[in-house]
Amino acid sequence: MGLLERLRKPKIIAGMVCGAVALALLLSFANIRKVAAAFQHFPPMLVPIIFGLVLIREAIRVLEWHYLLHALRLRPLLKHSMLTLLGGDASQILPAGVYFQNYLLQQTEGTAFATSLAATLAMQLLEAAVALVVLIVVGVPGWPWLRPVGLLVLAGYALFLVIVSRPRIVSWLEERARTRRYSGWVLGQLTHFLGGLEDLMRPGVILRGGGLTASYLVFTVAAFYVTLKAYGLPNVGPAEAAAVYCFVLTLVILVPLPSDLGLSEGTGVTILLAYGVPLAEGLTIMLIIRFAVLLFTEVIAGVAFLALPGEIRHFTGELHDLPVR
Repeated sequence: MGLLERLRKPKIIAGMVCGAVALALLLSFANIRKVAAAFQHFPPMLVPIIFGLVLIREAIRVLEWHYLLHALRLRPLLKHSMLTLLGGDASQILPAGVYFQNYLLQQTEGTAFATSLAATLAMQLLEAAVALVVLIVVGVPGWPWLRPVGLLVLAGYALFLVIVSRPRIVSWLEERARTRRYSGWVLGQLTHFLGGLEDLMRPGVILRGGGLTASYLVFTVAAFYVTLKAYGLPNVGPAEAAAVYCFVLTLVILVPLPSDLGLSEGTGVTILLAYGVPLAEGLTIMLIIRFAVLLFTEVIAGVAFLALPGEIRHFTGELHDLPVR
């Protein structure tokens, strides 16, 4: 099934529609005129600063993606790691767009989708882990439940990953994949995926990957903080900005919806209200940072593809001569 066919699935279309409805409701509650007025107060001089921060963020993400692929014993060219990661990041507005980088890597390097999927999930879970640590340390005013819940979720995911990446689980699945006629292919793909997770569940890989994740999140939060300071909010400093962004990021990663449209804006507005930010300004800030990061990522990806025109054929052509690894 091709990418366009996947996007036409009723479940995915319904997710996009629900997200759009949720965003429309937020706009109506916030008073769309006030939101428009808040947009007009955003200083254009901050645009290049946010762009620079997003550029550094994407550069670090490329390095992490490349490192995790090497930890999976894959050896992609650095330019292919860069183009696939940027292509995936630029597609994140689409349902399941984050996994587009795995499709692109399969096109360029012949890497099995299930194998590289372990690196994609690792990047997401490392993001969620770092975000949960920030929330546990910083906290949110009036939300005493946040720290214990954050600790519980963090411990639960760590335990789950340790269990599913056990060699015995992988061996058991391999045996079932060889003996099952109809479900053998699915079990085989799951075996490749869990085997990849096993390779990534080494302390050294987790520490280096976590360090790179924390590094690029610093620049992402900095872009968010610049957007917040444009509205002169006295109650929101760097630590509070990190808590707001990490709360939104955690929910977007851990809540399995086809699209985060409406979810990120709604959760961001909710936590900004806890810091005393007016509803209209809070929604404006969330919309600006969401579409600024998306637009700048697409610009960076577009420039990268234009700078390497010879690589475009790998993304559009058939790779009959490349073995799947």
